[in-house]
Amino acid sequence: MSIATLSWQAHRVSVDTLGFLTPFLGSRRKRWLFISEDTPLGRAQLFPFWRHRADLAARYGIDIRELPLSRFQAGKNPYAGPVDAVCFQARAGLPPREVAALAGRIRNIFPSARLGYFDASASTSLPYAEALDPLVDAYVKKQVLKEKRLYRETLLGDAYHGDHYARRLRAAEPMNRWPVPDGFWSKLWLGPHYAFSPELQPRFQGGFPNGDRDIDVQARFNTEGSAWYAAMRQEASDKAGELAGRYRVRADGKLPYAQYRAELLRTRICFSPFGQGEITPRDFEAMAAGCLLLKPDLSHLECYPEVFLPYETYVPLAWDLSDFEEKVAYYLAHEAEREAIAKRACDLLRGYFGQNRFLNDVEPLLIRLGLAGGATPARAETAGRGGMAMPAGAAAPMVLDRVVSSVAPAVPVEPGPLAMPKPRILLSAYHCAPGADPSARIGWEWYRRISAQCPVTLVTHRRNRPALEAAGAPLPDSSVIYIDTDWVPGWVRRLVDGLFKHEGGDALSPLEWQLYDSAALGVLRRRRMAGAVWDLAHQFTPAAPLSCTRLHRLGLPVALGPWNGAVPVPEAFPEIALQDPRPVRGAAPLGGWFDWVLRTTRHASLILAANPSTLAGLPAACRERCRILLEDGVDHERFRAGPWPAPPSATQALRVLFVGPLEPDQGIPMLLAAIARVGARSPVELVVVGAGGQEEALRAEAEALEISACVRFKGALDEDGVAAELARAHVFCLPAVRETQGSALLWAMAAARPVIALDCGIAADIVDAEVGLLIPATGQRSVVERLTWALIDIMNAPEVWRLRGKAGRARVESRHGWDARIGAVMAWYRQIL
Repeated sequence: MSIATLSWQAHRVSVDTLGFLTPFLGSRRKRWLFISEDTPLGRAQLFPFWRHRADLAARYGIDIRELPLSRFQAGKNPYAGPVDAVCFQARAGLPPREVAALAGRIRNIFPSARLGYFDASASTSLPYAEALDPLVDAYVKKQVLKEKRLYRETLLGDAYHGDHYARRLRAAEPMNRWPVPDGFWSKLWLGPHYAFSPELQPRFQGGFPNGDRDIDVQARFNTEGSAWYAAMRQEASDKAGELAGRYRVRADGKLPYAQYRAELLRTRICFSPFGQGEITPRDFEAMAAGCLLLKPDLSHLECYPEVFLPYETYVPLAWDLSDFEEKVAYYLAHEAEREAIAKRACDLLRGYFGQNRFLNDVEPLLIRLGLAGGATPARAETAGRGGMAMPAGAAAPMVLDRVVSSVAPAVPVEPGPLAMPKPRILLSAYHCAPGADPSARIGWEWYRRISAQCPVTLVTHRRNRPALEAAGAPLPDSSVIYIDTDWVPGWVRRLVDGLFKHEGGDALSPLEWQLYDSAALGVLRRRRMAGAVWDLAHQFTPAAPLSCTRLHRLGLPVALGPWNGAVPVPEAFPEIALQDPRPVRGAAPLGGWFDWVLRTTRHASLILAANPSTLAGLPAACRERCRILLEDGVDHERFRAGPWPAPPSATQALRVLFVGPLEPDQGIPMLLAAIARVGARSPVELVVVGAGGQEEALRAEAEALEISACVRFKGALDEDGVAAELARAHVFCLPAVRETQGSALLWAMAAARPVIALDCGIAADIVDAEVGLLIPATGQRSVVERLTWALIDIMNAPEVWRLRGKAGRARVESRHGWDARIGAVMAWYRQIL
């Protein structure tokens, strides 16, 4: 037993049994009173604050005291003096008016304190939102629904998942609807769940529990409760019972807790159905014991920390358990995969608690409660010892670091009425032309959209001139300077291009770029001597960090990027990495050498990185000037949210779309293998849009798999052609192991189509369970299995996937439109100037 647990037990005896309540310390400390209800979840919510009480005192000057709710209600309150913040719990199931009355009483006794409510109920429901909205400053919940619109629906029963089971299993439950005021979302915070309990948190210390596991499946759980709960649990118990005789199953009877824990240590798979809430203590008992957790899909909710990652820390099941037997059989037959997932779950929580990350993550809530005023030197010191210090503009490491609401991208505030004159921008874009080439198309979009905001001088290669002039360049309030490097002998160009192709995603060699940049610098210096004036230079394309510029020698502030590179092929795909077409694969260090010689990043005022991998590859000294921003945006008019096709069925084929280059790192053979498996059960169609060196091999693969009739290769299409294909598709699938741009993912989301991608590269920063599915990049065999499951799941739960497509459209509109991209850049320009 840990020292923290022993200390907590002594505290409980002091408070609960002896009734000894210590007074607050000196008046210089901030006083935080926690009025507690003694329940399993209530203890889990309080314990992490109590465990870190000495750290909170040292870092923020906070003095925490606990007062049991029963004593407060009995009028035995020794803390009636001034208090800075009061947080309280109440028994789950109380009517809203009673909880509001309790909050009102606390507010009357502590009129100057900020008030927080720690909801100790198990489900995602918010029955007290309307009643507490005018009374509390913060409302802390262990889990919430990702789609906030679902809180407006009338439920059968008292929980979102309970409504599903009550309707499907025909359980008699009353109708409930709890209004959520618009202003409430700014008060809603994700907080600790059962993993933080004094019983469970200490078990995530030490190493991964190894040992013999002679039990295949453990499924001991209660089946008694309300109508929907009993029906749901009985269905789960029946499913587990069907495994008896084929596997070593433990499902009957209740054990003493010590024996129950010992049994889990001998178990390979722990089946944990939903409880009164989706997340249960059993989930974390399984993770701590090293079991593989099989559980109904949790992709509809958020929790803190984000520990339920499909196929990475647990295996999701269909809510009707139709795939339960299949997944049990698979993971019992694939021990290495079973153990890898179980170990990742255990290691994730061991790392979280071991690094004391809660202490940093809780600071925004403390600020909300008036107990902290922002970052402190102590916090920075802790991060330097191994905490998760995040670069400016990056996402927070844990959900508690932000309020639960619709999250907009980090965009600097636009200046007010006294804004400076429009800046005159010098934009260097080697690739810049409308058309199908991704880099050139993105360069064109930046040029035409920035020139609509302010005067622009575009510097680009002479090869782009015909396409630019055909599109109307130079655009109003802009001019164009063309640079020529075509005098380089063809054999030299082919040799160097072959060495460096695909380094960072651009087919531009360092030789070609340095010739272009040097020539451009000479032309621009002569233009300045002739009277040209610019306020800021921005080197946009090429996107590879190898492309270091000399533009700072013009004496102007310089912005770089978005740069996009340093995205590796995951180690689990060595056979794909070996197909990398570059004869020299270790070219990346040259980028650092060029940067050291030319001092590009040292002189840059702003560096944009398209993804965290690129950011991590940049010199540490320039990180504070870095921002994360995708280089591509979405044209909402071109990619419209059309109606979803008729749901796939026995007569209606599932339509799958892939868009991208036909190259090894796109993972298309894995998609073909999954299509072959699905096609053996149900009608399916795959449309492949793109061109590349693998086309003939892919056609041959489709023929070998006997799926040529349901796979159509369309070749390269422009954006209008892609939009037309998206309108006919049910789902967009991108199994790329090294995707750096993500344009096609954004187009699919804009068209209201759900997306499936691998959890690597840029896709990991775009896709989540709200808009589709991220598949762990754990090897080709594993990816094929999970792709197959995902495509079958679309047929089984079409409405869930349709709603994911709808959520994708909403996200693109709020975060990934061109207006948002250029608006962010214009605001950063003004900050520089």
